[in-house]
Amino acid sequence: MATVIDVAKEADVSVATVSRVLNNSFMVTEEKRERVLAAIEKVGYKVSTKNKELKRNNSKVILVITGTLIEDLFNSFQDTAGDLGYHVIYHYCSNPSSTEGAKEVISILKNNIIAGIVLLDITESNNDFKQIISHYPVVQIGKPLLDTTDKYIVSADDRTIAYDVVSHLIQTGKKRIAIISGASEGRISHFEKERERGYIDALRDNDLPCDDSLKFNVDFTMDGGSDATKKILALENRPDAIFCISDNLAVGCIYRLKRAGISIPDEISVAGVDNSEITDFFDPPITTVDQSFKEIGSETIRMLVSLINGELSRGRKIYIDHQLVIRSSTIKEV
Repeated sequence: MATVIDVAKEADVSVATVSRVLNNSFMVTEEKRERVLAAIEKVGYKVSTKNKELKRNNSKVILVITGTLIEDLFNSFQDTAGDLGYHVIYHYCSNPSSTEGAKEVISILKNNIIAGIVLLDITESNNDFKQIISHYPVVQIGKPLLDTTDKYIVSADDRTIAYDVVSHLIQTGKKRIAIISGASEGRISHFEKERERGYIDALRDNDLPCDDSLKFNVDFTMDGGSDATKKILALENRPDAIFCISDNLAVGCIYRLKRAGISIPDEISVAGVDNSEITDFFDPPITTVDQSFKEIGSETIRMLVSLINGELSRGRKIYIDHQLVIRSSTIKEV
């Protein structure tokens, strides 16, 4: 029966190189990989699936596949994984439903020994993508991609978050409320959709009209918030409050309002979401929501490691609590 030594001789490489190819290591050139694979077929070497599974079980690498960039959340991933003896690698995948997007992820999984996967804001994909990640322990943040019986999910309640912010604006006497939402590379994510739904829910529950002319989808940046606000200021019937679904958008919004000489919150109130560090130091300080990215990140990694270690046998869903942080952008006395 053929051995790895026979494969190495046939491919004219070292035994270590053969081992790297068998373990899907990224530390091999494509040319050598092809030679080794051809040699395996020629000499009839049988790859042990048991050994391969053992390698994966011993892996300490977690892959985060993400459709959004959230620094505080990523820091929490790193800190918690490090405490548990794991490393985290990231792949930004703006469009996993495309053939190219799926190929990128498949390539990473084939070329690295991954213990488990975190899916962050990945709600669409093709069947190839779903099939390959279904062979790994997976924890999903937000809306689940995988339609399996045992889903492992950690999530903020984005719909309720938006509802609470807009309800606060209404309680301060505001009646005509605009929303600035984001569209990352033209794609509206699940959490953005949920926050828009929460905005609509709050208006309807308070018998306020939901005016499509007050809805703005822009790039998920400060510039995007500024651009949307410029359009808002051009309206004949301006809103008296603006709900920005992220703090980045809120910062850009307030910048543009101040440039236009608008008094905040007297003329127009502004609120965001995320409780980014800048919100407490901006002028005026921004009303926002603390959804504890640190806790979301920590719970996600701990759940995944428990899943990797075989400690979880049934699906689990955890909602992380949030807190409204009221500042001077909505109430002048704060």
